[in-house]
Amino acid sequence: MTREEVGLRERLATLGEWLRESEASDGVDSVMRASWEHLDYNLGGSETVRDTELQRLANAGSAEDRVRTDYTGRYAVELLQNAHDACADADRVGQAWLVLTRKALLVANEGVPFTAERVHSLMQLGDSTKKADRAKHHTIGYKGIGFTAVLEITDRPQIVSAEAAFTFDRAVTRARIAKVLGLEARGVPLRYFPFPLTDAELGEDVEAVRRLRDAGAVTVVRLPLRNRGVAQAVRRELEDSLRPETLLFMPHLTRITLTTPERSTTWTRRAGHRVGAGQVQHLTQLGARTESWLVAQKRVALPKTIVRALDDPLWSAVTHANVAVALPWRDGRPDPNRDDQPLHVYFATDDRLGRPLLVHGDFYVQSNRRRIATHGRGAEISYLVADGAADLVTKLAVGLTGHGDKLLRTLASRGQPVDASRKMTL
Repeated sequence: MTREEVGLRERLATLGEWLRESEASDGVDSVMRASWEHLDYNLGGSETVRDTELQRLANAGSAEDRVRTDYTGRYAVELLQNAHDACADADRVGQAWLVLTRKALLVANEGVPFTAERVHSLMQLGDSTKKADRAKHHTIGYKGIGFTAVLEITDRPQIVSAEAAFTFDRAVTRARIAKVLGLEARGVPLRYFPFPLTDAELGEDVEAVRRLRDAGAVTVVRLPLRNRGVAQAVRRELEDSLRPETLLFMPHLTRITLTTPERSTTWTRRAGHRVGAGQVQHLTQLGARTESWLVAQKRVALPKTIVRALDDPLWSAVTHANVAVALPWRDGRPDPNRDDQPLHVYFATDDRLGRPLLVHGDFYVQSNRRRIATHGRGAEISYLVADGAADLVTKLAVGLTGHGDKLLRTLASRGQPVDASRKMTL
């Protein structure tokens, strides 16, 4: 028997022992049991009933896989987004950690812990506790499905939080479905079936998880990597996709630490003095360099008719959109010697402005969140946000006219705008 087969048998035994317990111990436990109990309910059904349930699960698994495909290459920023929103829900400004070990990627934050409600939300593809919260502080999440992106690199996501420790496991779920229904599972919706996580399942990373908890992390997400090749790809993705500029647009995160087996890098955000319509924000890499930006921001009112036409429950309570622009700043003046920047929807999109100017906003994005919608549903919101950004650029420029040539060169086009930027010229 291979090591993988032994591990699967042990995890199945852990699941079986938990399911045999007579009563749920608390709210989180009860939520986790619900899907398993529904599966067991079909045990006494006819073959037609069991086959129907199998098809339902296969359809859900296919939907989950489509989302995972859409979000390819996005798991790092999606997890960082979740870290920010957890801090926003806790009404605090905190920090996030991303740690790549030999066996797994760990992502931790200082936000709210996983409660029964949040566990239930994580189990639902396309549902989210952020629906109500968006009316209050307009968090980053749009569809409540970003966590599915982690399935690109793992089949066993694990979560250790202050009030719950649980895991999802595709192999365990597939085996249990086959046992209960007496039919081979054609597809598995991994997020439907959580069960308790033991320290033994953390393997050699148990101490890394404890260190993060001791440092202040409320929740640690551990993603066991499938193989060594995945680990190498994850390291490249982390280094390429996590830009320090994202801190400019995440008000509830002030510090991000990225640790790999080779090195550790920490970026912090610190507010500086006000200049005209903006405020200088310093992004400092500990022990190394500092990048500065002059940031201006505002909120744009969204007409009810436009929001209603979206027919999108995650936007239904939104009355305003956030928008911000950032001029590169150095030695008290605009810095034109920066590369052209992508448009941001909290994180960099594939749309580029062709200028060193950073533009961020609650643009309406396509389903994979890589592109900004400029036609069809949501396009009107994107254009309203673009108008707000143009207004901010104008206000910044009026207060910086004394910088003449440097200001003009910072605002001037130096590259070809990409996609959305061609239609939303500032």
